Amino acid sequence: MSGFDQEQKDLVFQHCLGLSASEEAAQAEQLIAGNDEAAKSHARIATALAPLRTISQTSCPGELADRTVERLRELAREHVASAPPPAVLKLSRRQNLSNVIAVAASVLLIVGIVIPSSKLMRHRSGLLTCKGQLANIFRGLDLYSADHEDRFPVMARADDAPWNRIGHPGPENHSNTRNPFRLLTLGYLDRAEDFVCCGGKRGYASPLTPSQIKAHNDFPSRDHITYSYRVSSDPFLTRTSLSRLPIMADMNPHFEQSAACTSARVTLGLDPDRLRLNSPNHGRRGQNVLYGGGDVRYSRTRFFGDEADDIYLPEGADECRGDEVPGCLTDTLLGP
Repeated sequence: MSGFDQEQKDLVFQHCLGLSASEEAAQAEQLIAGNDEAAKSHARIATALAPLRTISQTSCPGELADRTVERLRELAREHVASAPPPAVLKLSRRQNLSNVIAVAASVLLIVGIVIPSSKLMRHRSGLLTCKGQLANIFRGLDLYSADHEDRFPVMARADDAPWNRIGHPGPENHSNTRNPFRLLTLGYLDRAEDFVCCGGKRGYASPLTPSQIKAHNDFPSRDHITYSYRVSSDPFLTRTSLSRLPIMADMNPHFEQSAACTSARVTLGLDPDRLRLNSPNHGRRGQNVLYGGGDVRYSRTRFFGDEADDIYLPEGADECRGDEVPGCLTDTLLGP
């Protein structure tokens, strides 16, 4: 077999990085087995990436991607530093310049290819991790509903009472996040870190210990929960009625700032640009949404269903105060 075009090169490269789907991986393996140029290309890439296998896989995917890029840069620097000085000195100025250009081009090629790939890998890895966390939260919700007459945790709230104040120390229900926090206090979930999306850019808060969970009646801060839960004033709302509706999703973009989650009252103006903002958890490209039936779907828009219902604001809102309640079952509001 002869010839090795750009499309085939891309196929082999993606296969080396583990980005290929099963069908593409099979095509790449067949190409490598039957094409000498493809086999040599595969061997070169595998050799360049071999030192990266020593990196610990226990790190957060985002951190791992950054460390991978940095390791490639180190390898390039080591390659330049390890060149024997006498051999370089013996070269003519033109030959020396050619070698420098070749090394620089190699470094630029590696970094230029790996950085975009690492960003894509980080985004995809963050989405998958996030989906897994929301699925795990649903398992806790499922167990809770089985013990509470088919109901998800919804604490009664007085009219016009705020639901935005995460971490308020008093007994009043000043935050909607107290509802999912009950899954931890009642033992339906044991991993508080599942409530922090790994795809976000917020600082990672230390996971809550069992003793800290017992000492609180809400998540201590916005950094301990970066998902938004369905706002409702009806404690008798059944899980069955919510089976096809969103019940949780990546963080509401209007409450991503900590100040909006600690003030007694907030008034957030909603200009046209902010009305289209996606969650900050995944670079505003979209958000994972958990539905009452247990499935988790990624959406590139914050608008749900045929009616294009905004999952982050009540219907017809031109501002957000943190005390609104949806007017009907199909008017989804996830917050804060």
